[in-house]
Amino acid sequence: IDECASGPCDNGGSCTDEVNGYTCTCAPGYNGVHCEIDINECTSGPCEHGGSCTDEVNGYRCSCVPGYDGVHCETNINECESDPCNNGGTCNDEVNGYSCECAPGYTDDTCQTDIDECAPLPCENDGSCEDRVNGYHCSCVGQFYGENCQNHDGGWSIWSEFSVCSTTCGSGVQIATRDCSSPEPIGGGKNCEGEQYKTQTCSNEAECAESPFVNSDFCSGKADGFYSNQLTCDAYYVCHNGITSPMFCDHGLHWDQTNKVCNHPDNAGCTVNEQSDDTRSGYTSDMCIAKNEGDFVADPYDCSIYYRCVHGATVQLNCAEGLHWSVTLSTCAYPADANCTPMSVDGGWTDWSWSKCSVSCGSGTQTGSRSCTNPAPLHGGNSCVGETTKVQECNSYLCQDGQCLTVRCDSWQYARHECEVTGLTSNSLLYSMTLLKQYSPISDGECTDGYSFGYNTTGVWVDEGCRADFTVCFIPEYNDCGSDPCQNGASCEDGPGTYTCTCERYFSGINCEHRIECPEPEDVGNATMNMTGISPTDTVSYTCDEYYKRKDGEMYRVCQINGEWNGTLPTCELIDCGRPEEHSTTQLQLFETGPGQVATYVCKEESPVLAAGNLTRTCLMIGEWDGQTPECMMHPGALQSKASTFNLSWIMLNTIILIGAAMQIAN
Repeated sequence: IDECASGPCDNGGSCTDEVNGYTCTCAPGYNGVHCEIDINECTSGPCEHGGSCTDEVNGYRCSCVPGYDGVHCETNINECESDPCNNGGTCNDEVNGYSCECAPGYTDDTCQTDIDECAPLPCENDGSCEDRVNGYHCSCVGQFYGENCQNHDGGWSIWSEFSVCSTTCGSGVQIATRDCSSPEPIGGGKNCEGEQYKTQTCSNEAECAESPFVNSDFCSGKADGFYSNQLTCDAYYVCHNGITSPMFCDHGLHWDQTNKVCNHPDNAGCTVNEQSDDTRSGYTSDMCIAKNEGDFVADPYDCSIYYRCVHGATVQLNCAEGLHWSVTLSTCAYPADANCTPMSVDGGWTDWSWSKCSVSCGSGTQTGSRSCTNPAPLHGGNSCVGETTKVQECNSYLCQDGQCLTVRCDSWQYARHECEVTGLTSNSLLYSMTLLKQYSPISDGECTDGYSFGYNTTGVWVDEGCRADFTVCFIPEYNDCGSDPCQNGASCEDGPGTYTCTCERYFSGINCEHRIECPEPEDVGNATMNMTGISPTDTVSYTCDEYYKRKDGEMYRVCQINGEWNGTLPTCELIDCGRPEEHSTTQLQLFETGPGQVATYVCKEESPVLAAGNLTRTCLMIGEWDGQTPECMMHPGALQSKASTFNLSWIMLNTIILIGAAMQIAN
């Protein structure tokens, strides 16, 4: 029997008859028992760079994405070959396009446009602008100068009239001032050169009923001029030839040391004896250290106050009256909704403040006082325990003899019972005085004209006396702050044989000579670094390079007040998508796991038809493969062929069984 007679071979396959069977030899591009399967040449993923594959008989055809060419889309079309960038611009080829890096002074997609640097009007103060390639030139008017005509030197105003005499009795001083306001320096203009004030002596004929001076040693060693009072904002000192004249502003005004005038408190800038509001236990003004830009932070001690972090600084904000800040709601709310409970604060003592010693030498006493205001108790906190005052001994050394000078009393201060001696101050005198026999007006050892003369062991004169020569023993006091040992704007407080420097913020050391700084930040591999500085509140930020991502550490760090960077140094690791998943019907042929790399699948021989997904997947910048895992299946024709073969075999078997049964019956 010729089994080929029925033409069982499909798609041009040739049939070879065999005993009780046949064999099909398939045309190129087909396979299967009956050549019924069209071989899918796209299964191997021959199209590169995202090209789509179309199966054809005994072949395939690649449709390339824009920007690629070639049989397998293997060629990246170079759009820079046409030299599209003008005026010296550099062309960078990209997929399906290009980009131009323009030379300085040019812009647009092909660098054709000359940038007009005069467009933003950079020349200030009526200066005229001339556009140039990659630049401009300003022609300034008047006395303005600088790249943008932004500078103008300052000029002095006319002198003010001399002030009233600093004292209503005896000798004093008058002051005239001028300021650098005609005009004020503009931009980077120079300040005025020369003195801002001048003085002249003045006197009043009235006899002084009391001393016009307080703290008479303040001006010792100081240049003539104005000085702020270290005890109160509404007073100041005028120094002239070493003489101290205290002056007072009108009621409600403060002394403005910068402008040397009495001014409104808001404009005077007086900080005498002011203490930071940040003296409460556990509180710091650096609330925003290690916080993110725009974060809100609650005040732990006051429900009506909260803070916002802006550019690394802490900005205090206040809720409207009657409202509390709510951490959970991030807004001001009624107290019942805000659920704010302020922390209690225990009271703390201030430092002891000591009075002047009762004697200059020979054992005296002084009284110390303190208050429970550092901080004051808040919200049920405990009050301070202990005494508010105490007494201690002072100046226990013996009064020294010797070093005696014989001097003449220059002017007798009747109200103070003191004799002022040229070159000496009352604080430098050890009041151990010995009368000489030559005193006048004295007759036969007694004062004339009704005057009496006397002294006691402390040297304070007890009676109105007459002019006299006398001997005084003294110990010159030394001002340890006179050499200006405190640096970087620190204030100096003189003490017995020593001094104390109070440093400005961000400085430390005995003389405030050390600026608090963080160490230079370390570089991070595979990352770029950007820093604003190394002083407290300065920041350093890191950005991982392309194809890298943060592994651990902080990408944003802040220099703290202790000179250390907060957080830990970050590390950047290569983005890796890992091995892509496989389905039981597919097999990976080629893959790299970095960003932009393509993994290629093929269907297994028993399941040659793609059922779901694509046979190529791309590693994304987020470290994941795009799309879904592809799945394949058997060809529908193969399933039908298997079914037909089974039915034919079943019919043949039944036929043989029936023939055999008939033969048995015939026999």
